[in-house]
Amino acid sequence: MRTYLGLVSAFALTGGAAFWLSCASDLWNNYVRDSEDSCVRVGCPGGGTCNSTTGFCDGAGDMASAVDMGPFSKGELFKDPLAITSSINIAAMNLYEMSTRTTTSSDDIPEIWLSDLSRNMVRLVSTGAKLAYTGTLVSIDIAPCSLTSAQGASNGRRDLLVPQLGNQYTRVVGSGATLSPRTAMLPGFKLMSIGDLNDDGFPDMVMTSSKLKAGAAIYGTGSDGSSAVFSGNSNYGLDLLTGTSLEGKLISATVEHQPTKGQSGFNLAMISENDVSSAVLTQLTINGGNFSLSSRLQVNIPASDFAIPVDFDRDGLNDLVLVLRWDGASSPSQPAGGVSLIRNLGSAGSPAFDKAQIVPLPISGGLVLGAHIADFDLDGAPDITVLHADASGNSFLMYRNESSPDMVQRRQFRFFGKMTTRYAPRAIEYVDVNGDGCKDMLMMSSGSAALTATGVDIQVALGKKRGIGLMDCP
Repeated sequence: MRTYLGLVSAFALTGGAAFWLSCASDLWNNYVRDSEDSCVRVGCPGGGTCNSTTGFCDGAGDMASAVDMGPFSKGELFKDPLAITSSINIAAMNLYEMSTRTTTSSDDIPEIWLSDLSRNMVRLVSTGAKLAYTGTLVSIDIAPCSLTSAQGASNGRRDLLVPQLGNQYTRVVGSGATLSPRTAMLPGFKLMSIGDLNDDGFPDMVMTSSKLKAGAAIYGTGSDGSSAVFSGNSNYGLDLLTGTSLEGKLISATVEHQPTKGQSGFNLAMISENDVSSAVLTQLTINGGNFSLSSRLQVNIPASDFAIPVDFDRDGLNDLVLVLRWDGASSPSQPAGGVSLIRNLGSAGSPAFDKAQIVPLPISGGLVLGAHIADFDLDGAPDITVLHADASGNSFLMYRNESSPDMVQRRQFRFFGKMTTRYAPRAIEYVDVNGDGCKDMLMMSSGSAALTATGVDIQVALGKKRGIGLMDCP
């Protein structure tokens, strides 16, 4: 299951500099720590004291827990990042989106797909040598506004999904990368959220003609905020469903991060342009060619663009990760955007949220460009990576979801490092790029601080862990 956010935008800094932001930020998978700095720059939650020697917070509390956990090293999970090489010079291009797909099965070495703001996509296929790829240009009929992927066969093969600016999306399938356009009946800038809504083992999709401000700033006013629901069939296709309209003028409609079999009472969270301080939670049920909504709950939240249903405290109930992204227009001299957490205090089938329980991640200044949910320490609990930029640099900020040693269902998210990049962070995926059985961190950044500059970085931090109880990769 894969949840997907997106925008492309730019802003001018003092002296004529600019950042370019990505239209796409995938919210699914695992990660790494960079020890260059930590709490020295980002600070500590809950009144903790920053230890400038270790870079960790001493005595910091979160989620009502006053316990500080032991240090955690990126070396336990990942090797140092390396740049991929390509037969075409992607560093000289303006590319803003990234996703991966596999052509035969989930065990394949994944292809890497990139796109720009026009009708061009770049397909990178592994040569078999370490982090070396052959690149080809693929032209698509209507400009893509984002990239993601979904399971395309019973063997786990993943197909590329390309939402487009016209009333369609394209599915890329097969070893020959066949482009298969599909009617979407939604205009303008689009966001996709992929998940198994009816627990039948086939991926479903909710697509939104998003009213996200930064998306509108780049793509114009063609988006109307409407949505469409697609059901996965036994051939792993996506069939358009009929049913009750979702909330009007939507910024986002996000499917739950992992299946909870209806325990939470909701599997979809929506935020409307009409009220960005309210998340509407509902249970979306699929019956044949129709869908219906039930158990509607409205939750007061800080102003946000996305409310992501995810069980971050592992009590079996969906909580919410709230993401506010920089809007592409406000001054970059002030902090813009943020990520917050709100715990579900209800019971099975009866969600309950208390605004007093909302806890922001300790992000110090700069711009929040996106967020990515991933179990990067492989302990079974989702962690968070924040895509972040400011006038002094660009980083993927890592927040580890640590368990409390007491018996209460509590977690604390603590910043424990970052991965620095020359360019603005675009997207992260956690996939096995070299076929050794361990998930690796694949990250993309592009655009520089110079207004006229171009540049793309794609780096891989090779993973060491296959999973709990399994032998580490060498």
